[in-house]
Amino acid sequence: MDDLRHIEAIVATQPPPNDSYEAAFYTTDFIRFQAQEDPCGWRTLQRNFSLPHRWYGVKRRTLLVRIARHCMAIRHHTGGADKAWADSVGRSAALELAEEGLLDRWYGVKRSTLLAPRLKI
Repeated sequence: MDDLRHIEAIVATQPPPNDSYEAAFYTTDFIRFQAQEDPCGWRTLQRNFSLPHRWYGVKRRTLLVRIARHCMAIRHHTGGADKAWADSVGRSAALELAEEGLLDRWYGVKRSTLLAPRLKI
């Protein structure tokens, strides 16, 4: 959903690249094709999951919140092994945020569970 808001803001405020509406049409068509091919955004989640260990501060926290929100959305739209993977990634992101004192309870995570085994981000 964040990506759609981002795209909407760009389309509303900026002219197309090289002032070519034809190129913008093809780019939009490509983005729409990608969204249809991967409606839950697994590729984006996998790409974002590999980034937090490289970033620090606000940028890292923002990405962790984005990952946790994405995982919460996936939990409601899928099941099976995919849901289990999204749950573990989301829990891991929530634990990282809890370690920084940014949340007390989210994703069923309490600060007392910080020592529980989790995925390494």
